Amino acid sequence: MNKTTTDEESSCAPSGELFSLDEKVSSGQELAVIFNKMTRLLKETRRKTKGASIEIFGDFYHQLRSFHDDEAVTMAYEEWKMKVGKLTFERLKEKQTLTVAEFLKKRVLRQSIPPTKRELAQVRLELVKEYLPCYYVLPDEFDVQCAIFRRFISWDGDILIIDYDSWGKYLFQFFFTLTYEERLALFVLDRTLQLIHQDLVKVMKEEKRLPDELALEKPMVYWKRLQESRFVDNRFMLRADISRKQAMYIADVFADRLGLKAKWKLFEDFWGIKNLAQEKWEMQQTGVLPPRYQEIDRIFSD
Repeated sequence: MNKTTTDEESSCAPSGELFSLDEKVSSGQELAVIFNKMTRLLKETRRKTKGASIEIFGDFYHQLRSFHDDEAVTMAYEEWKMKVGKLTFERLKEKQTLTVAEFLKKRVLRQSIPPTKRELAQVRLELVKEYLPCYYVLPDEFDVQCAIFRRFISWDGDILIIDYDSWGKYLFQFFFTLTYEERLALFVLDRTLQLIHQDLVKVMKEEKRLPDELALEKPMVYWKRLQESRFVDNRFMLRADISRKQAMYIADVFADRLGLKAKWKLFEDFWGIKNLAQEKWEMQQTGVLPPRYQEIDRIFSD
């Protein structure tokens, strides 16, 4: 790399120069020659990458990523950990959500083709808002940016995974129309998510696991349906808006379908709640079923 190369340039590009610029350009003719050479090289690069395997763009991204110094990102993340105290699953989920939201506010992916109505319909902003600070204000067309972002990611349970092949292809296509700050934002998001994910894996190993009776093939079918209907989260814990009576009803039907005898203790210990039997007694006395009981019945219908 030429010694006069700026930090801004070196953080987003590999070493080596296409042209010698040790001396300042002295004439318009010389500048035109250099410009034409660069244009031809760019056209040749684009021609050769047409129809190429998408995997090369993932490698392209990682090659550029390797020239970026992560120290500032790592230090910022460690400072955040000091502020929040003990790390919990929910706290890390909140950090993951806020990190992505802050990235999307920059509209770095705006040069992608607009999302379809189908893609927009798949965005659930109410879920996003659950993990954002209460004062957080979403910008206009945030759902559009979310829909675009979904093209570049997948999920491994609660862990957001960047598709580096698609990420790299976007960076390659729009490298010269993205600002330095926008290219940097792609790297910073990647590294921050990596740090969050490392801690998420540690925390999930330390937190509660499903009892063996509830982790077999048949109960996992029911758990998946409960997750899809938003009764439990991805760790199988009751969501905040689920009442004790709904928890009782779920545990009761769940246990009946599996033929479990000590049903109350099993679910009470796992969910950290008590006296579900009392909730059932009160339901029997009043004849009042909990909200969404029909939906729960459908979940457990085989």
